[in-house]
Amino acid sequence: MSAAGKTAGLRSLFILALGIICLTAQPLSAAVYEPPPTAIQALFGAAVFHDDSLTFREESPVDPDAYKETDLSQMPMLGFAAQYALAGQNSQAGFEGGLLFGWRSRSTSLTSNLEQTSVRIETSLWLLDLSMGLYASHVMANRLRLSVGAGPLLLFATYDGEREETDSQGDTATTDTSENAFGIGGYARAAIEYRLPDGAFMGIGLRGVTSNLEFEKGVDTSGLEGVQGFISYTRPF
Repeated sequence: MSAAGKTAGLRSLFILALGIICLTAQPLSAAVYEPPPTAIQALFGAAVFHDDSLTFREESPVDPDAYKETDLSQMPMLGFAAQYALAGQNSQAGFEGGLLFGWRSRSTSLTSNLEQTSVRIETSLWLLDLSMGLYASHVMANRLRLSVGAGPLLLFATYDGEREETDSQGDTATTDTSENAFGIGGYARAAIEYRLPDGAFMGIGLRGVTSNLEFEKGVDTSGLEGVQGFISYTRPF
C-alpha cells in the first residue's frame, strides 16, 4: 500500500474513533446524577422517649396510697422536612429544617379501698418538634442516598388529664388538669434512601433527640431524651 493510502486509512480510523468517543461521551455524562438543590421530605414514624420523663402520676384525693402511673413515652409521629444544598452534585451539603408532630392518649383507672372511691383517668399528650441544622448526603451508584444531619431543636408539649371520681354513694365529680412545657435541645440523624424511577427517594432513618423539656407532673424531671424512627419520601425540586 502506498504512503498516501496508509495516510488516508489512518485518517479514516482517527475520524471513526473520534466519532465513537463523541457518541458515547453524551450518554456517560447524562448518567451522572445531578440532584436539584432543594428537596422536600414527608416523614411518618414513631418515637420512644425516656419513659420516666413522660410518665404521669395520678393519686386518689381521699387515699394517698392509691395512685396510678400513666406512661405516654411511646407515640406515633409525622411531619415534613426540607433540605437546601449549598454545593455538590452526587455529594451535597447544606441546610435542613423540619416540623414534626406527635401525640398519645390513654385511659386508666384506680380504686381506693379506704373510701370505696373509683377514679377514671383520661390523659393525652401533644408534642411539636421544630428543628434546623446542617446536613450532608451522598448518592451511590445513582441509586442509594446516604445522609446525616444535626442541629438545634425546640420542643413544645401539652399534657391534658380528665379525672372522673365516683364515690360509694354513686356521686361523680370531674376534674380537668392541663400543663404546658417548652424545651430546647439538639438532634442528630442518619438515613438511607433508594431512588425511584421518577427521581424521588424512599427510605428509612433514625433520629436521636435530647432537650431540657420537663413536666411538673412527670415522675422524672431531668429533661426529655429519645429516639425516633421514620419512613421517608423525598422529592427533589
